[in-house]
Amino acid sequence: MKTEENINMIYKYSSLILVLLSLFWFSCDPKTKKEDVLTVSVASISASANSNTYEVKVTTSAKEFEVSSNATWCTTVSNVANSSFSVSITANNLDLIRSAVITVTAGTKTVTISVTQAAGEVIVIIITPTMRDSIALVALNTGTTKWNTAEPMDKWAGVKLDVISGSRRVTELSIPDNTIITGAISDSIKNLTELIYLDFSGNNLTGSVPDLSGLVKLVVLELKNNTLTGGIPLLPVSLAYLSMGQNTLSGTLPVHVNNLTSLMVFDLGLNDFTGTIPAEWLSLTKMKYFYLYGNQLSGEMPVYLSTFSKMEALALDYNQLTGSIPAGIGLISSLQKLTLQQNKLTGTVPADLVNNANWSVWSATVVPQQNGEMLLTGKKTTSELKNTICISESRDALKAYPLPGKRSEKWR
Repeated sequence: MKTEENINMIYKYSSLILVLLSLFWFSCDPKTKKEDVLTVSVASISASANSNTYEVKVTTSAKEFEVSSNATWCTTVSNVANSSFSVSITANNLDLIRSAVITVTAGTKTVTISVTQAAGEVIVIIITPTMRDSIALVALNTGTTKWNTAEPMDKWAGVKLDVISGSRRVTELSIPDNTIITGAISDSIKNLTELIYLDFSGNNLTGSVPDLSGLVKLVVLELKNNTLTGGIPLLPVSLAYLSMGQNTLSGTLPVHVNNLTSLMVFDLGLNDFTGTIPAEWLSLTKMKYFYLYGNQLSGEMPVYLSTFSKMEALALDYNQLTGSIPAGIGLISSLQKLTLQQNKLTGTVPADLVNNANWSVWSATVVPQQNGEMLLTGKKTTSELKNTICISESRDALKAYPLPGKRSEKWR
């Protein structure tokens, strides 16, 4: 009897164990494991070219979800507590349609949302030649007494406009001794490509002169009496009148000036140039006013000066020039002004100078040299000349070197 009870007990517990094992196996079988649920409120987003913001609802059985975007212009911020996330899309300034993918992950589930944004409307801003000139002038407008930009450009002081190829263009800038433009000269001046006449004299300009070679119609460039530094920049070959005297320009005289074959007036007086007068400048055969006085130039006077047959004024005084005066300068019939004093010239004054009708005037501005030495003339003794010549060492006295009128039609 007891044996039968034991058998029944074993059978009962064996059945229970089998049930428990079955339940355990069923729960471990991946085919029977309950899957996560994940759905989103939109499958795709079609956005305009403007900036956009969208709210996407998330339904999931997982405790939390993650969301990401593969594009920097399309960003997401999740809000797990509210079962949602926001999508922010920036404006599309391109003329191409762009796309992105948003990925949402919760537990074992992943869904994607495609984002497409329309192409932006490209706005083409057309800058007319007149507008470009106006922008260039505004950049130059650096002084204390400025142009009133609310007024039409042709009302601005010193600005002259002309109609060229159907557009009103700046052809003249005449702002001497003013406070409209001070400090450094803006590079914007290069955009005034129809400029013919430019006068910035006496404006306390500083810094170096920009490359002006692109102003291919510029005839008159007047930058005298400022505090400009540096050397001579590249300049347009159209120049006939160039004055940069009474500044603090320095360095050697550049060879590239030889390309300015239309030059008639060339004034670099009262600066700090050193070195010699370039031999390559023999191409400046149209020269009328050649002013290099009051620098620190050395070497000999170029022989080619006697070939400048149209020269009216030659001023090389107050330098460190050596050697003798080239023959032939006195034969230039148009020459009226000649100043070579206060150099280190030696030798005998050429006979063509001594015999020139102007020698009675020129002797006082040619013979006196530095260190108390004098050139020999063959007509007067040194002691006689000392009694008749007054020597001025003042740089201020050198400022009285007149130049012809800049607006003369012969410069154009």
